[in-house]
Amino acid sequence: MENDKPFSLVGWDPSATQLSLRHAPDGRRYHTLDDQPLQRGQMVELLMPRGSWLRGTYEWDQDLDATSYDPQRRPLFVAILGGPWEANDAFDAPRVRFALPPEAVLRHVRFRRPRRDRGTPRRSR
Repeated sequence: MENDKPFSLVGWDPSATQLSLRHAPDGRRYHTLDDQPLQRGQMVELLMPRGSWLRGTYEWDQDLDATSYDPQRRPLFVAILGGPWEANDAFDAPRVRFALPPEAVLRHVRFRRPRRDRGTPRRSR
């Protein structure tokens, strides 16, 4: 939601929130998520029904200059589709993109460490 007081989702994730639209001193507009500016192409997660999260990227072309701002143009969420093309090492997967409604709840991506195979010995320091 584009306001100064985004809500947090109690019981889900304290960092999950709606987008806030901010104004830079030079007049540019930009979105923040959890009080951190978002960059075009930045990975985020979108809250889906029953508490699941969909990973994708944030896109918005209006943060480039203050004169072209159009409040009807919403930021976009871009997700990569899975399918047989994933078998290729260098695949160009189809993507789905849609405008984020003001009520959309997002969070920053949390990258997890890959699990170490139990049969793999630890490195000594």
